[in-house]
Amino acid sequence: MFAPAIPDPDASRLPPLIPSPAPADALVGSSPPNPDGRVCEKTCCEPLAASPCLDEALDVCLALDAGNPLTRVAAGPASMNGFAIGHLIHHVRRRGILTADTAPRDLLREINNRVRRSGEGELRNRIQVIRALREMRLVPEDVADRGVKPAGTTPCLRSVAQMMEETSQLPFDRIISPSREKNIVKARFEVIWILRHVCGLSLTVIGRHAGGRDHTTVLNAVNKIRLQMQGDAGYREAMAALCEQADLLGVSKNRKILTMQSALRE
Repeated sequence: MFAPAIPDPDASRLPPLIPSPAPADALVGSSPPNPDGRVCEKTCCEPLAASPCLDEALDVCLALDAGNPLTRVAAGPASMNGFAIGHLIHHVRRRGILTADTAPRDLLREINNRVRRSGEGELRNRIQVIRALREMRLVPEDVADRGVKPAGTTPCLRSVAQMMEETSQLPFDRIISPSREKNIVKARFEVIWILRHVCGLSLTVIGRHAGGRDHTTVLNAVNKIRLQMQGDAGYREAMAALCEQADLLGVSKNRKILTMQSALRE
């Protein structure tokens, strides 16, 4: 007989939040298609915010909205985070994932405002974007984070394993072993957290990749990491940085492929 399912706290419903009204000078709509296929400029030279990452994200999103090939935009000068955020915003709008049609500039401005109010400073990664979209009720509850991200941009298990080996200075087979040594357990729990919150894997699948553990053990690890993050601001920041690093592994690999395709076509 199977053990009764244990509810995952991550799936709990967040209280509804009302988006702040868009500023009066916010732009609506996007750039017109560019017939010669070049990356379009923004419709306004006014910086979106103090963060260059946001302006890069807006450039990327508007260029894709205007019909520029993804391969060409990926080969552009935007930073990895700027490209990742802009690509995601374009993706959720183009695929009809958002529950409301909002212009990219307005959307990025409101997301950035929410990140600022949370005390995290300026918007810098797409993990923050997805969390803000959910707080704003712009993403349906039945759409998983993995489905919000563009195809091919979620990091694979091998990439996460290599990253954790470098971070913890432990071989991955020891991390997922039955060992109860403190440093090994810490690394194992962090791997589980990343596979859950960055890769979007189910508890059962994570358990299979984490040494054949059952879903209750995996959920226990997730809960312990959450409690430690709630009580330790330094650890919370360290885990946020680790998750951002893991998320960019998938983006970087996908962008490299797109850039190679762009070079082959030229």
